[in-house]
Amino acid sequence: MTLRAALSGLMLFAGLVFPARALLTGDTAPEPEQLNFLQERRRPVLEFSDSFEKPLKVLVFLNTRSPACRAALPLLTRLAGEFAADGVEFIAITADPEEQSRQLLRDFPDFKLPFAREAKPTNTARYMAGSLIFPKAFVIAPNRRIIWDGEVIDLESMLTAYRAGRFDEARQRRLAPLLSQLQSALRDNLDARAAELAQQIFELDPTNAPALRTRLYMLETANRGEEAWQLLETLRRRAPQAPDFVFPALELVGRHPELTPRLAPLLEDYLRQVPPDSRRDPALAWALLLRQPLSAAALKTAAALLERTSGETAETLTVKALLAARLGRSEEALKLQQQVSELHRRAGSPQQAESQELESYYRELNRLRDL
Repeated sequence: MTLRAALSGLMLFAGLVFPARALLTGDTAPEPEQLNFLQERRRPVLEFSDSFEKPLKVLVFLNTRSPACRAALPLLTRLAGEFAADGVEFIAITADPEEQSRQLLRDFPDFKLPFAREAKPTNTARYMAGSLIFPKAFVIAPNRRIIWDGEVIDLESMLTAYRAGRFDEARQRRLAPLLSQLQSALRDNLDARAAELAQQIFELDPTNAPALRTRLYMLETANRGEEAWQLLETLRRRAPQAPDFVFPALELVGRHPELTPRLAPLLEDYLRQVPPDSRRDPALAWALLLRQPLSAAALKTAAALLERTSGETAETLTVKALLAARLGRSEEALKLQQQVSELHRRAGSPQQAESQELESYYRELNRLRDL
């Protein structure tokens, strides 16, 4: 979030009396009040359907000016579609002015979730208690207990674990106050306290993404890139089959080129130890091809990831096209990208335009090759 957006948020909540703390996992969720639904009116919000065995509600609090919130809208749309069959319902809430909220809907016409603005920012104040971490999600069970709270970027992992029966609500109740304290320590520049809290979190959950992001950020801002890498390695040894460390490692190498030689063995371990995943593997292959274009290890790993990926989705075909182009097979790349454009056309997806731009790139690649 930008400083301007943060200050605007503070002005918006001026005059309100905030609770002592934000709501956390284990708390009872209050019914949101005085909502004006701008699309798909839903009332009462916390009324659960009897059609599902374990339905969930996901309340997402948005700041419409926040780049992070805007970037999260496609993810929320996708998650709402993917988990609808499991009885997961999403409701987005903002305390921003009506015209600003409607502009968000105009800017993102594919965002079809129930979306409400508050007459007064009382719900945001009750749930968030003045926190400026947007977008923030609260996952609520039929007994109105909050079973998870956190950043939207981590929501997919939580819902996937819940669907698979791997979500540990008791552990999350222990983690929630520690994570809240960690954010406070980071905000107040209490580095030693933050390091202590992160260690407590990793003892409970070595793959905890918000704690890992926070700790890596603190180490990097202190010019301790080597320690940041060692932290990743330590946690990876504790959870060798977890996929959670490869993307932070790739980002760390991008900011610290001197760590590049460490990437190859990590990628080898990933292929050997982490089970295939038809969504994650193509995303990782794409990231490797774009962020490490001169790395033989990245190229080799990207090819191996695509070989073990089943399905011919638009996303997978797009990555296969890029790999084909990198391997000098530009005609194949063009044909694959044309398939992607056709898939987007049939689905009426706005991503068709982006795919056609890639088509133009591969077409020009073919022309230059024949000169």
